[in-house]
Amino acid sequence: MYNSVTIVGYVGQDPELKFTPSGVEVATISIATSEKRKDAQGNMQETTLWWRCTFWRQSGVSLAERAHKGMKLLVIGKFSAPPRTYQDKQGNWVASLEITGETWRVVDWGDKGAAKDIDVSVENSEPIPF
Repeated sequence: MYNSVTIVGYVGQDPELKFTPSGVEVATISIATSEKRKDAQGNMQETTLWWRCTFWRQSGVSLAERAHKGMKLLVIGKFSAPPRTYQDKQGNWVASLEITGETWRVVDWGDKGAAKDIDVSVENSEPIPF
């Protein structure tokens, strides 16, 4: 079987860059994707999924340096864990899906810049250290 996922969504918070005990860089970022559709009564309903994306080595460093809250990103990677579900502050059930990112691309810089559809992707060429 082939494990691949591609999403386009908005960064929910600035990336967090950390290091493993052996010094390998790892960045995490939350991406929100939304789907709008009409319900049986004709009212528009919006469903939001949160994706926790992890990028390793130079790809993670590049993401941490360039990405910021509100930016629209395209992320390509693979599912790395089963979905987590939890209740938000309003009592709604929310699913969080986890992706090990292989590459990313800026689709829209948001309100912090004027550039659109700029490719700053970096692909991982080394295996993930775990």
